[in-house]
Amino acid sequence: MGDVEDRIADLFAVDLKDFVRARNDLARNLKEAGDGPAAARVSSLKKPILTVWVVNGLARRRAEEVRALVDQDAPQTGEELRAASAARKKLLNSLLADAQKILEGAGKSATPAALQRVGRTLEGAAQSDSDNLLAGTVESESEPVAQFVATGGVWAESDEVSDSERRQLLERAERAEQEAEEMTARAVEAEDDARRLADLAARARAGAREAREEVQRAARAR
Repeated sequence: MGDVEDRIADLFAVDLKDFVRARNDLARNLKEAGDGPAAARVSSLKKPILTVWVVNGLARRRAEEVRALVDQDAPQTGEELRAASAARKKLLNSLLADAQKILEGAGKSATPAALQRVGRTLEGAAQSDSDNLLAGTVESESEPVAQFVATGGVWAESDEVSDSERRQLLERAERAEQEAEEMTARAVEAEDDARRLADLAARARAGAREAREEVQRAARAR
């Protein structure tokens, strides 16, 4: 099982444009190897949206800092809260600076809104999906238990996130997920079409060979 987990982690590390093909190849290889349950699990994995892909990239590039984010103890006193808030804000800002590099390296715009979504998902995963975060296999956006909000790409302390802001974020995430699903479906259809065309081409080549051989046999028989 460990090998499968490693291969899934590697899958989440590929470029977004290559995810569907890599996922389908891995699922096919697992099925051919006789591991049906693992193949089914891999086939069910959705292509991560850009925000999630960046968060998983941070988990691999900045593993120590992400671990520190996950392991930060809950403060018990007001003084501890202030110290923890300052440390967490510094850590998040450092991670977001690297998130900006990941986005720009992928040819994407590192807008304040994009960094905000990365920061929220990073915080949310650290609080409620830490195992997948540490493995770099987060599958979807998540919301943190309100603690920080992003302002212009920099995180500051906040008591709560407004309901309207939360709804807007979730609606954007849902739309992005739907778009990703549609793109995945189109990619799978295109891959199936390519396989069918390759099969037809192979049959045509075989038919051509048989025809040539028949002509040669007829010529020799004269």
